[in-house]
Amino acid sequence: MKSIWNQSFLYFLVLTWSITAISTAQTISPLPLQFNRICAGEFNEFSATFNYSGFPNGTTFLVVLNNSSGTSTDLIETTTIAVTDVSSTRKTIKFAIPSTLIGSETYQIKVKSSVNTVSPPFANASNQTIFPVYYKPFEKNFTINNQSATATICPAGTFQLVIDNVAGSNQISPLIFTTLKYNWYKNGALISSEKGSSLAVTTTGNYFVEIDYGACSNANYTSNTVLISPYSGTKPTIQSSIGNPFCPNQLPLVLSTEKANAYQWYKDNNPISGAIHSTLSVNQEGNYAVVVNYGGCEEKAVLTLNALKLTNQLDIPDSIILLKGDTKKVNVITNAVLPTYQWYRNDILIPNAINSVYEVGDEGTYKVVINQTSGCSLSSELSFRVQFGGDPNSLVIPNLISPNGDGINDTWVIPQEYSFKDDVEVLLLNANGEQILKTFNYKNDWPNSNYKVNFPVLYYIITTPEKTQKGSLTLLQ
Repeated sequence: MKSIWNQSFLYFLVLTWSITAISTAQTISPLPLQFNRICAGEFNEFSATFNYSGFPNGTTFLVVLNNSSGTSTDLIETTTIAVTDVSSTRKTIKFAIPSTLIGSETYQIKVKSSVNTVSPPFANASNQTIFPVYYKPFEKNFTINNQSATATICPAGTFQLVIDNVAGSNQISPLIFTTLKYNWYKNGALISSEKGSSLAVTTTGNYFVEIDYGACSNANYTSNTVLISPYSGTKPTIQSSIGNPFCPNQLPLVLSTEKANAYQWYKDNNPISGAIHSTLSVNQEGNYAVVVNYGGCEEKAVLTLNALKLTNQLDIPDSIILLKGDTKKVNVITNAVLPTYQWYRNDILIPNAINSVYEVGDEGTYKVVINQTSGCSLSSELSFRVQFGGDPNSLVIPNLISPNGDGINDTWVIPQEYSFKDDVEVLLLNANGEQILKTFNYKNDWPNSNYKVNFPVLYYIITTPEKTQKGSLTLLQ
């Protein structure tokens, strides 16, 4: 009797355990997805529906990603946007892919409960449980080669195609997303194993690049195409936008050279910082050069840039000596087109002195301003000095002057063979042997009004390439 009771009790325990196990089994059954892949980016909302049973009240669920190339426990959580209870045993979760996701062709989507139950993988619309999932942080067109459509390459040379870094402008660059990989193409064919943001080109052809989003790559978001052509060997030149020589009042001007891959401009043999384009804006004359790179070889172009100038001269020396009461006609010789003239004495305008010839008869510093009135507007001036003194045509070196400011014999005027000569030295010494004057190209202008006569007698030595003249000079006041 006791044995029968024990058997009945054991049967009751097994039955109770089986019923409890059946009633508490936790299952998650994914339903087919409505898409074949996930290409998140500007659009980032996706839905997954599943059946569930055996979970206690308050259990929550989360869509997770699992890369099939990793471990089954290496789960990446998505962001839940909304949860919809379709029925008491079915839910739909709207979720977003994390922006930090490293895309792959081999992801699985699963559901994980708050009690750590993980579902089998979802099947996509093609009944595949492993499929591409990508987050695309950059979904815009971008440029390479500084937006230029062409470049050249030299024989056996290399040219570097680089994605433009334009971050900070109205356009942004994919380079700000450092985890991105790229696909480079030549003549429409993929270049295998080239995944970086630059490409070393060694052959001619049409090149472009796209961001490698695997099955989510979009041909609408690629770079410009660059045609790489062979360098023709033509030597570069430099052109001025307003000619050379140029008109100064039309500055700044633009220097330009032929199309190439890279540039560096120089002025007077010194590199100009930041001058790395095919054009250069300048506002002064000088010796300019540009070194251009054609992809593995370089050429240099040079240009001496000059401003238009007037060529003017007077038919007299810079300083002339007149006997008091004499006059001298001074003539301007100029290359100005339709010139105008204005004469000044001691910086004071001389009324009605508007011709190319002016007759001087007074001491002073004169100047004439010449203006070109046709074509390029140019202006320049010439100056000279007029002094009263002895006869400059005399062959005798004067030995007496009276520097008292009366306008007569105030300066030491020596013969023309000694004055205004670059190769003639004039030396004046006092009685102590101290130098009072030492000069070449003496202009018959000593002493000036500030000179104090401490020694009434001086001694001169005039040295020419052919001879030396010596004598004394007495100063009376």
